[in-house]
Amino acid sequence: ALLRDCSFNTFDVHILNDRTCSLSNNGTCKRDVEIHTNGAVMGLYSTRVRNGGRVEWEGSEMKVPFNTGPFTVRKVSDYIVVKSSLGFELWWDQLETVRVIPEDHLRDKTCGLCGVYNNDPLDDMRKVDGTLAKSSKTFGRDWNVETIANLGIEEAPCDAEARSAPNHPCDLA
Repeated sequence: ALLRDCSFNTFDVHILNDRTCSLSNNGTCKRDVEIHTNGAVMGLYSTRVRNGGRVEWEGSEMKVPFNTGPFTVRKVSDYIVVKSSLGFELWWDQLETVRVIPEDHLRDKTCGLCGVYNNDPLDDMRKVDGTLAKSSKTFGRDWNVETIANLGIEEAPCDAEARSAPNHPCDLA
């Protein structure tokens, strides 16, 4: 998870990297974004389309701009901007860049790959269980949504055997 509301569990922002990405892509790898809230999903997808991005709410393609649930979605230049009443704004370039800007009321209430929103870099590498990771590799693996069984997102492909295989997608080094 890129960012999660760890106090009230109102949202969870996931990044889904294109597994076919390689060095031959000139350093550009498509990324999809999913915002999970109260059982609903806002999807920002670039891997499913050729040019530009696609925005979905609960599996249905949406035409930008629109308002639905806790979200207001608009386009600014090449970016899709999602403003949420849950306390954050997300900017996505419809390809690979994602920026999440939390509001002040989320201070000390977030967790995930973006860290705890409190301007203290010493606690940014908190794992899902709240303990501090000893390495960035361990931290990254721990927040890989495919390995967090309690979210029910996907079956966990990153078990101990898979992690030990060379060049496996679970190797986040």
